[in-house]
Amino acid sequence: MTAPTERPVALAVITALNAALGATRAGYAIRPTGGGPQSDGTFHAYARVHPGSTLLSGGTASDPNADAAQTVQVTYIADSAEAADQARDTGRAALLTPGALTITGRALVNPVTLADSTEVREDNDPQPPLWFAVDRYRIDTTPA
Repeated sequence: MTAPTERPVALAVITALNAALGATRAGYAIRPTGGGPQSDGTFHAYARVHPGSTLLSGGTASDPNADAAQTVQVTYIADSAEAADQARDTGRAALLTPGALTITGRALVNPVTLADSTEVREDNDPQPPLWFAVDRYRIDTTPA
C-alpha cells in the first residue's frame, strides 16, 4: 500500500519557497532562521508551511488508496502589508509554476491549484506589529 502522507508534500513546498523567497525563508510551521528580525536590524519576510488534510481520491484495484488530494497552508509574514503581499506574490508564483514541486515518492496528477486565500491582515499582538497573508493550495498526487 502506498498511502500518501502530508510531510513529503510540505517539504516539497518548503523547498520551492526557499528557492523563490531566499534560503531559509520558509519553515515547517515555524519561523525559519532566515526570516523575521535579523541582527543587522532588517526584517526578512518569511513563510510558514502547515500541512493540511489528505483526501484519498482513488487509485488502482490493487492499491485503491494510492491517489490523494492534499492541502497545504502557507502563511506569509512580514513587517508591512506591502512586504507580506510581495512575499505571497513571489511564493504563489513559484508554487503555481508547472513542475515547481518535486515530491519524494509522489508525482503530481494535476498542476498545483490555489484553493483559498485571505487578504493581508495586521497582527497587533507582537510589537512592532506584523502583517500576514494566507494561501491554501491543493496538490493532487499519485505514487511515483
